[in-house]
Amino acid sequence: MPKGNYYCRVCGPSAVMVEIIRKTEVPTTHEEKLEVANEIIQILKRKGYKAKLVGSVARGADTPYSDVDILVNAPAEMYHDIMTDKDIVKCLRKHPNVRVDFILI
Repeated sequence: MPKGNYYCRVCGPSAVMVEIIRKTEVPTTHEEKLEVANEIIQILKRKGYKAKLVGSVARGADTPYSDVDILVNAPAEMYHDIMTDKDIVKCLRKHPNVRVDFILI
């Protein structure tokens, strides 16, 4: 299994999540992070979730090593479903150096 430090709080470790979303030391631009965030937020909205970009990327204060924080209005039990959604996985595979954290409320 690829190394990573991400897990589903409900289901435990996920091979898909560990493979796709991993801590990276590869710098990414603010524009690339915005592109990924906007694409994921649109996917979530199409699926009926309310989602919003938060954190340093939203404030424009991110560094090349910052992650993207997306706030999602969904119960914690949906974390695994969101993380393994085929459209989100496809987006993250297109941008393997952008690290995304989902915050469910």
